[in-house]
Order: sequence, then C-alpha cells, then structure tokens
Amino acid sequence: MNVEKNEILLIYNSSLLIDRQAYAYAKSLKNHNLKSIDLKHDRLTETQIMELTQKLDIEPQELIDTQSSEYLRYFSNTELTDNSTLKALKQNPMIMKTPIAVYSDRAEFVKTPYEFIKKDMVVK
Repeated sequence: MNVEKNEILLIYNSSLLIDRQAYAYAKSLKNHNLKSIDLKHDRLTETQIMELTQKLDIEPQELIDTQSSEYLRYFSNTELTDNSTLKALKQNPMIMKTPIAVYSDRAEFVKTPYEFIKKDMVVK
C-alpha cells in the first residue's frame, strides 16, 4: 500500500452509510489527495491486509467487524488464527471494520466522518 505524503487511502464499504459519509468528507478535502478502495467492489490481498494491520499496529483479528451479518453467518462459531483471518478477510471483505484511513506513515479507524475536516485543517 503505497501512500504518499498528503495522500489518504480510504478503505471503506459503500454499503454502509457512515462509510459513504466518510468517503464524501475525504473527497472534499483540499489539502489531501484521495485514493480509495471500496470493499463492496474490490478485495485486498493477504499481503495488503497484513500491511494494513502493521500500519494500524493491531492483530489481524482486530480488523474483523464481529457485528457484521457476514461474520455472524459464517464465522461466529469459528476460532480464527492470524493466517485464517487473513484468508477470511480476503475472501469476505465485508467482514472488515471500516472505514480506515491510511496515511504515508500510519493508518487509523475513522470513528466519525467529520474527522477528515480536522485532518485537512492541520495540513500547512
């Protein structure tokens, strides 16, 4: 995941309202260029997912939205290892917690779509 300075890579799920709102705010930023991955249409590779966990400084299992209907349907009674989690996220991207903003030096879960306004204001 190559993200340049003053660029944001937004990983989101356009099926979810909060993710669409985060995308709209990110798209309106003046001081950042936006790249995006919509998990409704695109999949991440296992390598990309692993890079994402490293930038977020979390374990792969922490990327899973345990409240998503797909997770509850297919994985709720399954104990996932790091490896099986990567495979599950690759095959079922809709179980990933989103939205996630990836910057050149880090990544973070977007708690509220309005966070992007603050990010844009601090860029010189």
